[in-house]
Amino acid sequence: MDEDILKSFEGYLLNEKGRSPLTAKNYLVSVSLFQRYLMGQSLTKVILDNIRGFILILQTGTDGTGKNKHSASSVQAIVSAIGTFYNFATEKKFIAASPITCKINLPAPKHKEPSFLDPEELSKFIKFVDKLKGRNSIRDCAIIHLLAQAGMRLREVVSLNKNSINFKTREAKFIGKGGDEVILSLHPEITDSIKKWIDIHPIADPSSALFVTNTSRFKIRRISPSNIQHIVKTLVGKCGITKNIHPHSLRHSYGTWLASNPSTEPVVIQGLMRHRSLATTTKYLHLGEKRSKTVIDSMPRLGEEK
Repeated sequence: MDEDILKSFEGYLLNEKGRSPLTAKNYLVSVSLFQRYLMGQSLTKVILDNIRGFILILQTGTDGTGKNKHSASSVQAIVSAIGTFYNFATEKKFIAASPITCKINLPAPKHKEPSFLDPEELSKFIKFVDKLKGRNSIRDCAIIHLLAQAGMRLREVVSLNKNSINFKTREAKFIGKGGDEVILSLHPEITDSIKKWIDIHPIADPSSALFVTNTSRFKIRRISPSNIQHIVKTLVGKCGITKNIHPHSLRHSYGTWLASNPSTEPVVIQGLMRHRSLATTTKYLHLGEKRSKTVIDSMPRLGEEK
C-alpha cells in the first residue's frame, strides 16, 4: 500500500507540480527516511506524535549524542517534504486528513551568505578562462560563460542540447526551475564561446547533448553536474582565487555583478535571474550599490582588457 502511494506521489510531483526529477527524488528520500523510522507502521496510520518523535531523532541523532544529527536547514527540508506528502495523500483521498493538525515550530536555520565572486574577481576569472587552450578548455569556457554571464543553474547547463541554442536570435531555450520553459537572451560573448566548442566538437543530432565528456577512448556521454562542479573548483584554484566557489556561486556572482550597477533596476535583475519573487532578488542589492536583449548588449565584456 505504502509503495503504491509513494509511486503515485512521485508522479504527482513530476507531472502535476512540475518538480524536477532531482527535487522529486529528494522528497521521496525524505519520506522514505520517515518510513524507516516508523519501523513497519504504515504512512497512512501516522499521528502527529509520530512526526514529532521523528523530528526529535533528526535533531538529536539516532543515539542521542548529537553526532549524527541533521542541521536545522536539513530538518526543515525533510519536514517540508513530509508535509507535502500528507497534503498530497489527503488531496488524493489516500487518507481522510493530514496528521499534521497544527503548525510545527522548528529552529530557524542559521543564515549563511552565499559564496560569490565580486565584480573584480569575476572579471579576473573570466579573463583567465578565456585564455585557456585545448579541447576541453574550450568546452569549459562555454560552460563558465553560461554560469557566470547568463546566471544559468547547474542542471540547466547540463540539460542543454545543440538545438537549445538559437544563434540567430542569441537565445537559449530550456526547462528551468519548477518545470517552466525558459527562453534566455545571451550576450554575444556567450554564443561565440559555444560556437567555438561546436566547431571542434560537431554535433550531428540537434537533440544530442551540447556538453559532453569522454568516459573512455571511444565513448562519450552528457556532462554531469559533478563534472562541472570539478571544472569550476579546478579553474577557480588555478586562477589564484582562494574562495570556496561552486557552480551556483557563479550564478550568485552574476546577480551581484548586476546589482553593482546603480542604473540596473531591481525588477530588471529579477527578470534576468528568473526569480519568482522580488524578495529573492533583494539579497543581491546589499552586495552592490545601488536587462531584455538591449540591457544584455549594453553590458561590458567581462573578458576584455581595460
